[in-house]
Amino acid sequence: MNKLELFCGDTIKLKSRKRRETVCSVFSDDSCQDDHIRVNHVIQNNLRVKANDIIFIQGCPHVKYGTRIHVLPIANTLKGITRNAVQQYLHQYFLDAYRPVRISDIFIVPIKTNITVEFKVIDTEPSPYCIVAPETIIDCQGDPVEREIGESSINEVDFDDIGGMEDIKEILKEFIQCSNVYDEIYIRFGMAPSRGVLLYGPPGCDNLRDNNVSYDYKLSERLINQIINEIDGINYKIKVFIIGATNRPDRLDQIIFRPGRLDQTIYIPLPDEKARYAIPKIVLRKCSLAKDVDIKLLATVLCGESSASIIEICRRAVKAAIHQLTENEQKMEQSKQNNDSNVTNLIIKREHFEQAMAYYPRCCEALDTDIRKYEIFAQMLQSYKYGLPFGNFKFSENMNNNGKRL
Repeated sequence: MNKLELFCGDTIKLKSRKRRETVCSVFSDDSCQDDHIRVNHVIQNNLRVKANDIIFIQGCPHVKYGTRIHVLPIANTLKGITRNAVQQYLHQYFLDAYRPVRISDIFIVPIKTNITVEFKVIDTEPSPYCIVAPETIIDCQGDPVEREIGESSINEVDFDDIGGMEDIKEILKEFIQCSNVYDEIYIRFGMAPSRGVLLYGPPGCDNLRDNNVSYDYKLSERLINQIINEIDGINYKIKVFIIGATNRPDRLDQIIFRPGRLDQTIYIPLPDEKARYAIPKIVLRKCSLAKDVDIKLLATVLCGESSASIIEICRRAVKAAIHQLTENEQKMEQSKQNNDSNVTNLIIKREHFEQAMAYYPRCCEALDTDIRKYEIFAQMLQSYKYGLPFGNFKFSENMNNNGKRL
């Protein structure tokens, strides 16, 4: 910020390598490295960038206050919300916030708990960007717009939301992107790309528990047959991917692993130290961590825990911080307005993690015998799917192009 002569609250222009632009306000963050910039999901979506991409920064000191902006909601995010409610929450979103906007930007407006509506900036006066001031007219008249090709939902979970597991993420990217990018080539040769994959591993890989699963044989058989019929009935020209997850792969009927079904299997191990370090940073990226919170030490202590357990510990730490904050507010008898401003400055301290871990059971540690169970399944699956190998098969070198011996 010093090199660019920027101050907190200044408006800047961001540009990606894909020639996408947006405007936003800049603030300093001591935890961010000098050669890095931290942006939220909204900006990432508008720039079409992911983690570790390059963003070009330019100071934009002469951005004018807008006289009028025209925004419309994205159709598939309304979820039955009335137009009056949309207008009300939209005006509250911009109220005294002095938010910079640019034409074609998409932003999210919170409506209720866990409910948000996405809006697209259709026009601004002046163009192509401005700052929404109290005097700015906010026009949201018109029919909701459909999401354009290439635009993704801001609330979608992507690979950047997964801590660690870089090798597995690369396999999944290749599995999905290869089928999408080279789909026409497969169709041209009359072949169907692989559409099904099964993720298996220790508990925490899926959300099932043994006591939630019925072992009624007839019901299980009917369910599996229905799943197989649905998979077999998918037209290979339709871009549909089937992803399953389980921690008991040995209880699945082996016919579901036949070619054309869930023929790709990926073992999801317990997170290593690198993943255990990345998971809390991703989960708590919207929170402020005190300097006494040692994430590296936390990653070492949580060795053997699943991703779900690490996320739950982070959730309990946030809950402990909120509980402490509300107690302090009650003692000080602060006003509702002051309460809102303090919640945004919620800081997670080491004592909150200590409280979260004090009574959390270490029930997700995987024994060597459990890990061995998945290794045996992988060997069994390899034998079932492929049987005995052909060995060192080679075409005869004494044949011409017509397949005749020389």
